[in-house]
Amino acid sequence: MLKRRRGWLIGLGLSLVAALAVACAPAADPTATTAPAATAAPAATKAPAKPAATKAPAKTTTDSGTTADDPKGKAANQPMPVVTSPDPNPNAKTGGVYRYAAYSWPADFSGWEGAASEARFSAPFNDTLMEYNAYEKGKRDELIPNVAYDWWVSNDGLTWTFKLTEGIKFHDGVEFTCADAEFMMLTMRTSTDATGSELRRSPRAKSISRINNQSCVDDYTLQIDTTGPMPSLPSTLATGYFQLRPKHVFEGNLDKMMSAFGPGIGPYMEDSYLPGEKLNYQRNPNYWNQPYP
Repeated sequence: MLKRRRGWLIGLGLSLVAALAVACAPAADPTATTAPAATAAPAATKAPAKPAATKAPAKTTTDSGTTADDPKGKAANQPMPVVTSPDPNPNAKTGGVYRYAAYSWPADFSGWEGAASEARFSAPFNDTLMEYNAYEKGKRDELIPNVAYDWWVSNDGLTWTFKLTEGIKFHDGVEFTCADAEFMMLTMRTSTDATGSELRRSPRAKSISRINNQSCVDDYTLQIDTTGPMPSLPSTLATGYFQLRPKHVFEGNLDKMMSAFGPGIGPYMEDSYLPGEKLNYQRNPNYWNQPYP
């Protein structure tokens, strides 16, 4: 019996020594793939092809964590897969009239100043940079591209880059460019545009308060700088309040948004409007994201 106990104690002691040796061993150095070098150039095949302006972008998926071009020359990270809008449902009903009954009526149609339900009325006139998947059942929380077909953030989490679809036109025929997106971000963030024209209020300013600068790298590349990591930025910009309004119409005249619907770049245009009673939309025949709506 004594021999058995002594053998059991010796075995236990050896096990404890081995466990301590493993616990005290130095941690392995991180591999090069854990944090991409800032000077490493991404593979050319990682950059997405520009979608045609007259049709929906090709259905592609970018793997999570891949590196991509950064206008600042830093390495960049795509924290989530970017997938395009789903293909149209071949069994979907087309044509006809859709009626929506509202129990309340907004005081105006300025989506940037709207505090609650106003975006339900103005959203059909205007698109956003990203959107939520309303095309497929059960995927309402999935973030998909809209006007921005790709986006990524620098590895320090402070610089976001959004690639914008080319060839989009407002309902009045003027081309949409990065300047319109920059105009939107500046005005909603500060309640004031570059001319000094002011919004009455900007309820969404608090949700983007970490942004300290927005700029256009070129006509189709928007860059946003933040004072700290802001992983919620893409999902925030997908909400219906961050509508892309035309700079050439509203800059210096922000009060026009209270009564003017557009021109927008959305799938519908104004047909007729009877204040407090009826608002009719007309399908935009030149909508950039065909075959939608």
